[in-house]
This record gives sequence, C-alpha cells and structure tokens, in this order.
Amino acid sequence: MAHIDNDGGGGSLDARHEDRPIFSTPPEVWSAIFELGKKIEEEEDVDNSYNTRNSMGTFQVAVPSTCRHFRDIAMASPGLWTSIQIDEFSAAAAAAHASAAAADWLVKCIRRSRSRSLDIRVDFAEGSMSDIDETQVAHELDIIIAEAHRWRSLSVAYDIERKANPLISRLFDAPASGLQHLSIHLGGAEELDGALVRRKVDLPQIFTNGTPNLKFVRLRGLALYIFRPALRTVVTLHLDQTVFLPFSYENFRGILICSPVLAHLSLYGNMIDTNVSPWPERSDIIKMPALLSLRLCAIQGEMYRGVLLGIETPSLESLTLESLQDSDLDALWDLKDGGRYRRLQHLQFSEFDFSIRTYRRMFDTFPEITSFSTPTISIVKSRLLDILRRGFPGEENYELWPNLRDLKFPYDHTEEEFDVIKGVLETRRLRGRPIRDFGLIFETEEMPEEVPPFFKPDEALSIWLGVPSWPIGSNWVDFDDDLFV
Repeated sequence: MAHIDNDGGGGSLDARHEDRPIFSTPPEVWSAIFELGKKIEEEEDVDNSYNTRNSMGTFQVAVPSTCRHFRDIAMASPGLWTSIQIDEFSAAAAAAHASAAAADWLVKCIRRSRSRSLDIRVDFAEGSMSDIDETQVAHELDIIIAEAHRWRSLSVAYDIERKANPLISRLFDAPASGLQHLSIHLGGAEELDGALVRRKVDLPQIFTNGTPNLKFVRLRGLALYIFRPALRTVVTLHLDQTVFLPFSYENFRGILICSPVLAHLSLYGNMIDTNVSPWPERSDIIKMPALLSLRLCAIQGEMYRGVLLGIETPSLESLTLESLQDSDLDALWDLKDGGRYRRLQHLQFSEFDFSIRTYRRMFDTFPEITSFSTPTISIVKSRLLDILRRGFPGEENYELWPNLRDLKFPYDHTEEEFDVIKGVLETRRLRGRPIRDFGLIFETEEMPEEVPPFFKPDEALSIWLGVPSWPIGSNWVDFDDDLFV
C-alpha cells in the first residue's frame, strides 16, 4: 500500500510549475473531480469479480500520491474518504506486515471523512476467513462500530458465524440511527438461537434501538431468519433465500406487510415450504397498495403462482420474472382478468420459453405494456419478436400491445438479427404503433468499437451495456445484486 502522509517527490514539481493549469483550477473543482473518480471506480467494481476489488482504495491512494497539490486537495475533500471496506485483502495485508496496517488505514479514512456519512462494506466471501486473523478483523470492526452513528450504508457478507467468536453479530447492536441501506449475506452459523428465529416479524432481531431512516434492505441466506431489522420504513426489500429452511406463509406474509411504504420487492427462492404451509393463493390476499416493482425467481413454479395470485398490487408498474416454465402462470392466465394489471407497463423475462398459446394469454393479462426486455433470449430465437412481426395465425386484427414503445434484447453482432429488428420496426410502423427504441444489450467486454455498418442512422436503435439496474431508475450502486441475470 502506498504511503500518502509524506510528500514524496512531488513537492519540488509543485514549486517549479505553479503557473500550470492544474494549479489555477479552483480546489473545489478538483475535489468534485476526485469524488467523481472514486464513484466511477466503485461502479466499475460492480462488474468485476470479487478478487479484483481493492479494499484499500486504489483511487484514494493514487490521487494524493500524484503531487503535493493534489494531496492537499484530497486531504481537504471528505467525500473522497467515505467508502470503507474490510475484507480478506485488508486483513491479509495487516497480517503480512505484522502491523495494524489495515486498521491504520481505517482510522485515516474516518478522520479524513470528517462528519460525512459513511458507506461500510464487510466482505468475507465463502471460505475466505480460513487464513485470516479473526482478532485483527474484530479490531477493525470495533473501529467502524465506534462510528455507527455516521453509517449511511452497511453491507455484510460472511460465510459462517462462529459460536465461540461471533464477529458479524457484534455489528448489529450498534446505534445506527442514520442507516439507510442494509445488505446482509450470511452463509451459515454454528448455532442458531431458536428464540431469535421464532421472534415475531414485526419485532427487530437486530438494531433494536431503531433504524428510523432505513429505506433499503437485503437479507440473504441465514440473514433472512436471524438478522432481520425493523422493516416499517423500508421502500426496497430483497429477500434472497439461498439457504432453505422451513418458512411459514404466516411469517412471509407478515414480512411483506411490515412496511406501508414498500414500493420495490425482490424475491429469490421458493420462500415457503409448501409441504408445511401451502400457498393460500386467493383465499388469503396480501394487500400491497404501494408496490410499484416486483421481481421473482424461484426453483419451483408454485412460488410464481402463489405470489401473483396471493398479492394484490393495484399500483404495480414493473414486473420481472426469471426461470419461468410454460405452465407456471396458467392459474394467473385462467383468471382472465385484463384489469388486474392496468398500471403494469414494464415487463422483463429471463430464462423462459413460452408457447404461442401462452404468449396469447400473456397479452390479454398484461394489456398495457410499454416496454419489454430480456437479457437471455436472442433476437433470432425470440418467439415474441416473431409474433410482433407476423401476429397470431388467423388473428390479423388482434392488436399486440398497442402501447409498446421500447424493447431490449441481447445482441450477437449478426445481420440476421438486424433483419428481425427491421421487420419488427417496419410492422409496428405500418400499424401506427411505432417502436421508439430497440435496445441492443451488450456485455461490457463485447462492446464494439464502431456501430455495425448495416445500422442506419434513422433506425430506433440504442446500445446498452448490460441489463439496466433494478428497480428502474435506481441511482444506488448495488454491489450485491448478483443473483438475478
């Protein structure tokens, strides 16, 4: 790790070249540039593998090391130091130097951030604690716990909570009244507190002193059962059931109705054990009048049917479904209720394969769609695009999503795909229902240097690097949203 408290060799350069533009630019401009650079580096980390992340803050080290002038500005830019990460790299660095190197770095970041809110990430992936000094990690945790009143976000990923030396649990007694974003992933625990697991869902299991500003919560693995905070103020809720334990419908229902302002709900896993507590579907309706976005991925089709039939969402605008089988939504189609989703405009399907009959029923159930996207089905193989081009056999007058304006599909750089796109655009144009934007989804490493030569400037085409973030319009960099395609 670079040492940035000394001037190094940059001092003389500053003295000789004070007339250079970097010295005439106002410090507040440089400060804004530095903070933007830090944000860009953090956003790029979302696309990187875990092993490429640098918890010591590459950008934070590089800027002050450039020259004395940049160092002085960086030291006076508290926003540059507000992101703090504890992981296997920081712990290993401390052990390798037989010193408190990582702890010293944490103290420096906290001091330089002054009174700004802090974004904390404690990231120990599965198995990464095996060669780490847990005493050192505990010391680092104590440093950030002392600043709990300043936490804006807290992300915790841990493999197994030990009975003799619990590390992660100690975070959750901290007075984090300013906490807004919370993400917890616990792979396992040597011992489960039965009373804690059975606690009523409207009573917090962690942060019992209250988190009145909490808006975003992700609970993954065992965290869903033992590390649940108060949910009354939560707007965005992720329940990631990567560890399957019996979960009653009563508890599931209770969690969903805890917050009257819940607007975005993401469910991964089967959620309840249908052998113990089957989905009541229409017999016990869960009313969620504020819900705008719903995202589902299950192993068994009962969850799709149970949620979509059992939850009343009159305000729903966006629906994302992953790993659907052709028959999973038959019970929903059988309702023949075209008014059930009158406000639903945005639809995304991943890893699915529908028959023509199922598409016909889908159009009837979701009649007001304005945008459709899929990150997994190719343009050439998409049955939906073929239907939009040719219609349903024998139903020339059937109007297919009259409000549809936007489409997004993965792109493989072929002229055959462009022929399909051209056909869809032309058909919609002739019907007086033109497509405003046909988005081509590229993986970052596949992004072409130039637009393919058969693209025409007048075509309604756009380029997308990966799938847009969920929920739509979110400006929060969600490092942990990695279960869905």
